[in-house]
Amino acid sequence: MAKKPEKPDEKGIEYTIYTFEHPDPESKSQPQWEKVETVMDRGSAIDKAEKLAGSGKFEKVEVKQTYFDQKKNRKIEITLKIIESKKAFKFVFGVKSALALAVLSGLVAFAVTYLLGR
Repeated sequence: MAKKPEKPDEKGIEYTIYTFEHPDPESKSQPQWEKVETVMDRGSAIDKAEKLAGSGKFEKVEVKQTYFDQKKNRKIEITLKIIESKKAFKFVFGVKSALALAVLSGLVAFAVTYLLGR
């Protein structure tokens, strides 16, 4: 799924998009970050990352900025944005809340039945 990176612009700045899939509860292995694409425009990179995050296919989408520091003679990588899937979080939170409410309701119903039966 990774595309060939374009050549860096005159400043040497690249923006790379990574995705992290939803973990499979039945699998023992954890999902890994996967490089999707490298682009030269910051706005374009963030727009593409937001579209990927909005698709619901990924738990997280990350945009990293990479450039070469001439003075220090090294490559610098900065995380610009991490977008987490709110949809997945709400679903998990909703299931846990519903389960807790069902258990609590069962306990209350048991207690009322027990006390009225005395």
